[in-house]
Amino acid sequence: MIKVDLLTRQNLTMLAKAYLDRLLPRALAGEIFYGSNKKNEPQFIYFENHEYFFSLLKSIKEKQNYFLISNAAEEWNNLFLSLNSYIEVDKIDFGDVEHYTMPVNPNYSERKIDLSILNTYDESFYKQVKRLYRGYFVSYVGSQKTIVIHIPFITNILMKFKVFPIVQLLKSHNQICNRLEFIRNPDTEALMLIVVLE
Repeated sequence: MIKVDLLTRQNLTMLAKAYLDRLLPRALAGEIFYGSNKKNEPQFIYFENHEYFFSLLKSIKEKQNYFLISNAAEEWNNLFLSLNSYIEVDKIDFGDVEHYTMPVNPNYSERKIDLSILNTYDESFYKQVKRLYRGYFVSYVGSQKTIVIHIPFITNILMKFKVFPIVQLLKSHNQICNRLEFIRNPDTEALMLIVVLE
C-alpha cells in the first residue's frame, strides 16, 4: 500500500481536476482511498495498486511540459512533489478511510468481503461494516445508524454479494436492525443495501 501526504486540500483538488480532465490515467474503483487528519480534513491518499501508482508518476513525467506552461504551474508542481514523497505502508485500517469517489473505471475483481473482521470488535459498528465490505463503497445517511452499501448493478457482482456477514456482524455487536432492504438507485444504476439500526 502506498501512502501520500497531500499536505493541503488544494493538492486534493488538483488531483481531482487531473482525473476529471483526463490529464492523468485513472485508477480502477476500489484502488484509491483517502484518510483525514485530526481536524477531519482529507489529507492522505492511499494507492492499493503499486503498478498503477508508478504508471501515474511516469505519466506525470511524460506530460511535464504541459503542466509547466499551464496557468497553475505552481499548484501542479506542489501536487507532484507530494506524490513523489510517498511512503510504503504494510496495511491500513479500512474502517478509518473512505473510497476516493472520483469517477473511475469499474474494477469488478476488487469487490472484497473481509470475513476476518467478524472475530474482532470495535465500538463503531459503521467502521466494522466498512472493514467487512472493504471492496464496496459504504456510506451513511444522516447518522451512522443508517448505513448504505452501494453494489454495482452488474450480474456477476450481484451474484457474489453476501448479506449473511452483516447479519453475523449485527449479532456480534448486539445491534437491533429496524430495516434491512435492497433499493435500486435510479441515478447511478447501483443497488443499495440499506441497514437501519434501532
